[in-house]
Amino acid sequence: MSHMQCRITIVATVCLLCAGALSQDLPPYPDGPLEFLLNPVENGFSVFSFGAEPDTEIVFKKEPEYSGDNVYRNAIRLGGSASDFIGLACDMDAGMLYIDRNRNLDLTDDGPGLKTTDLYGIDYARFTNVRLEQLHDTIPVQYTLDVYVYSGGSYSLVRSGWMGDIEIAGIPCTLGIADNLDGTWGSGDEFRFDRERNWEARLSCGKEDSLSLPKWLWLEGHLYCMESDFRLMDGYTALAVSLTPVTENLMDITFEGQFVSRVMMTNESREWVLLDWPQAAMRIQAGNYNVQRIDLLDSFSGYPRYEREITAQHNVLKTGGPVKQTVTASREGVNLNLNYALKGADQTDYSPDMLSREARARFEIYLGERCVRTGQFEYG
Repeated sequence: MSHMQCRITIVATVCLLCAGALSQDLPPYPDGPLEFLLNPVENGFSVFSFGAEPDTEIVFKKEPEYSGDNVYRNAIRLGGSASDFIGLACDMDAGMLYIDRNRNLDLTDDGPGLKTTDLYGIDYARFTNVRLEQLHDTIPVQYTLDVYVYSGGSYSLVRSGWMGDIEIAGIPCTLGIADNLDGTWGSGDEFRFDRERNWEARLSCGKEDSLSLPKWLWLEGHLYCMESDFRLMDGYTALAVSLTPVTENLMDITFEGQFVSRVMMTNESREWVLLDWPQAAMRIQAGNYNVQRIDLLDSFSGYPRYEREITAQHNVLKTGGPVKQTVTASREGVNLNLNYALKGADQTDYSPDMLSREARARFEIYLGERCVRTGQFEYG
């Protein structure tokens, strides 16, 4: 049997450029906390919120008159406790959602029901721009959600949050935070952080990233502890954010890598730590950390397969570039299967933020000097 030789040429859209930090004098630490007010926005976030567990029985004292028997009852979870919820019922035949806004288990005294945005058959419905108000420490907080109801339960996506253009140590930034309905701040909440250096580095396949809300922020040589509180203003509720400089109980870590725009880590208390454009030498809060996510040029994200622990004794953080493109080929009968990966120095796989056709790596297959097939890889 004759042996057919194939030559594979990868033409990738990956054009990572060296993005080393410029040598400059760091601004001094501020004398006290930096404080900012973020204004509410009704859209721009996507925070997942679970519904009630499938075996949870939701019993209402009073319900509206439904159009039929196809009614799904579930709840919007507000916190960790199973009893902390807002009940809901969905009349699937009519495509109407009824929400127990005052939480008295009476669905008839909460205003009219909401008409579905999309009704997918008889067992799945979506309701957009659902507005709720909750009291957190006597402060009313407004939320905008998309609610999904199906035969096995429900879930919600919180679309609202707080955004603002701020300045940290002379650096203009855009800061955004969204709450997962429980009124407390932690890993279940969403964080947005963008600045000019990200915009300049971001490739066509990159976008503004959605992050877990960090407790600690390392930025341009300084470490801050971040805290948030609701602030009642004239007619609306803002979010007050404070960044307190941290100068004690620190440990030195060393960074080795290229193109890294962001590293997300968690400490032993499961608090998130954000290293923004890490530098060769950094000082962070003393503790044990696990690397969870690495971003390259604000355009590619990777999640280490193996636990990467950073401690005072093992304080070298080596990740990111140089990166290389790898292709493995396996034959199944008459088919030649090609698998593409963009790997970093620590063997972490990276994928672009947007999986558009333009962002995919291309391939060409040659038989001798003749190109017999071209195409694009599918990430994941």
